[in-house]
Amino acid sequence: MGKNLVIDIGNTLIKISIFDNTEIEKQHKFEHSADEDIQSLIKNVVFRNCIISNVGIENPIWLSPIKEKSQKLIIFNHETSI
Repeated sequence: MGKNLVIDIGNTLIKISIFDNTEIEKQHKFEHSADEDIQSLIKNVVFRNCIISNVGIENPIWLSPIKEKSQKLIIFNHETSI
């Protein structure tokens, strides 16, 4: 089925979890200043889909590679209508 990436961009930390089906395979926590570390993680992880919840950074520089790699991408932020 493939792996999924779940990213929570909060006010304090950026949390990234890698799921293999329904099981969490890895979890990472980053400061907002860790753009290079986040880019490296995204570059080296094979995933099919991604969900991002964003209350923090408007447009992180590492979002573009996620858009390129994801078959499906869902972003929840202040513009998401419910």
